[in-house]
Amino acid sequence: MRKYLLPIFAIAITGLIGSCTKSYSPTTGPYQNLQIALQTITTAEKTTTINATTGGTFYGNSGTRYVIPKNDFQTSSGTAVTGDVTILTAEFLSKIDMIFSGIIPYSLLGNLATAGEIYILPTQNLSSLNFTSDTRYQAIMPQQNSVYKLDSLSLFYGRQDPVSQTVSWLSNPSQPGSVAVTSGDSVTINGSATGFVSAGEFIDVSNSQYPTFTVTPSVTGAKITDTVAAFVVYDGYNSIWLMQNVNEANHVFTESKVRPIPFHLVLMTVINGYFYGGIVAVPQVSNGANYTVNMIQIAPSDFRTMVGNLP
Repeated sequence: MRKYLLPIFAIAITGLIGSCTKSYSPTTGPYQNLQIALQTITTAEKTTTINATTGGTFYGNSGTRYVIPKNDFQTSSGTAVTGDVTILTAEFLSKIDMIFSGIIPYSLLGNLATAGEIYILPTQNLSSLNFTSDTRYQAIMPQQNSVYKLDSLSLFYGRQDPVSQTVSWLSNPSQPGSVAVTSGDSVTINGSATGFVSAGEFIDVSNSQYPTFTVTPSVTGAKITDTVAAFVVYDGYNSIWLMQNVNEANHVFTESKVRPIPFHLVLMTVINGYFYGGIVAVPQVSNGANYTVNMIQIAPSDFRTMVGNLP
């Protein structure tokens, strides 16, 4: 059973980051809303069964290798677990994994970059289990970019709001665990926490000021009537900022919390049941500027490919 649900797009449907929702007619396109449009291209989860006493090694769908020590499970009351344990895993290693699954490296404390995010949940007979604090499982995440910019990685833990489904990331120094980088080829999470775990760090731009700018979505020959999901996707980092301050009357976003380094604006919506997406490069953001993003009708899978080609 899925334990997370496209959180950003769940927000969009409730109208927290968009405008009113147009009534849907089956005679229009195939997508009732943005969440439905993206369900076919979201990151796939995987379930694996191992023996609790012996532990085991297995791979997630992304190529992430999990190493589970022996006798590493306990119930919520602290009782040691034996027998078979089912482990649900999902990985979000690239920008497209994060954007199109809604699990972005979002933190209220600042612009967070990540070498990868995982979701891990062990269960037995449908009851959630914990890992013991005495040992550490490993999640060895392959890195797509051998020249990785992050050099001070630490563990962050995602907390998913039960209503909006958004995941926000916080560090917790009291939580046992560490991050190891292997020659830029892989990043290993050594952890004991269940749920969402990330190896990340904040983007630091010394003495930088946050410019205020606006983003206007546009569609030629059509009227935007549904929610627009808008992201700042930083160049060269797995770092994404969700824009939420939007005028519901004209869909114009105002942003003042984005680092002044090169990025791309990525916008998505559904109009008359069809998916629309648009991308604009911003090499140097200007204070007071407005950036117009023209969205075109496109298949969600093709737009995912376009976003995946961003630097």
